[in-house]
Amino acid sequence: MNRIKPGDGPGYRLFDARLEPSSYDLLETHQDLHNALARNEMVLYFEPRATIFNQTMTSLEVQLRWQHPTKGMIPSATFAPMAESLGLMQEISNWLLEETCVAIKQLRSQHITLPVCLPLMAAQLRLPDLAERIAGLMQSHDLPKESLLLELPESAFMQQPEQYAELVKQLPGAGIRLSLENFGTRYSFLPYLQNLPLRQLKLDQQFTADLAANHKSRAIAGAIIELAHAHGVKVIAEHVSTAEERQILGSLDCDELQGFIYANPAPLAQLQPLLKPVFPNSPSDVEGSTTSSQAAWDEAPATLSVLHS
Repeated sequence: MNRIKPGDGPGYRLFDARLEPSSYDLLETHQDLHNALARNEMVLYFEPRATIFNQTMTSLEVQLRWQHPTKGMIPSATFAPMAESLGLMQEISNWLLEETCVAIKQLRSQHITLPVCLPLMAAQLRLPDLAERIAGLMQSHDLPKESLLLELPESAFMQQPEQYAELVKQLPGAGIRLSLENFGTRYSFLPYLQNLPLRQLKLDQQFTADLAANHKSRAIAGAIIELAHAHGVKVIAEHVSTAEERQILGSLDCDELQGFIYANPAPLAQLQPLLKPVFPNSPSDVEGSTTSSQAAWDEAPATLSVLHS
């Protein structure tokens, strides 16, 4: 007997101890997930992105995590399928969208106008009225359209491109900018690049990991970057951890990076020392010269240790 998978349509999901290596633990985790929002266990982390060479911060990526009381920090990619199977994805998605907008509003109130990138989980794309929900939150929080950029997983479009075609039309229509993440894992998707209203795409981490040792990966990454630029799309590399990887990405004309070489994800409060030198908190400072802002940034690498600890 096969289990019904998310997205397969109507069906039954039967519990069978043989289907899981640790069924008791899984059942306990199911119960915990039901209570996670009520217990304030969902948290947002933010990972800075920067230009390749001068390391000027360009945006922040939101990362949803579940702070489990005994199992520690659990990334959304781990618990999202479980949440969907339990019928909890709508509730979790609403919390994620609301808290992301609250964070953007908080940043902008401090004159920090970095755009925030929100990767959407594949399960979120299957929720009804997602575009309307996001547009409504942006309006209710009085956020400009350039303050948020949504990242869509490439895998979702490869599996069911027709299902998400309307969503892709609705989001830009509501003034919401789009990006594509994990790009390049499915090469047949490349022709879709010219048909999607994308602002940027994020190279899959497998290319970053193989850049130094695998010339084929380097060549493919270079071809993707060149193709993206030909369509006016910026390219971001994720999980960049060494100076060699950064140098190679620079030679391939990659636009931006994120990863350990720059800064680790952190709660918003811990990012303040890193954000202040680039986006000062007072209106008078914002009107200051570019030279003083750059001088402040030159001192900022010392604050990176906060995020590497």
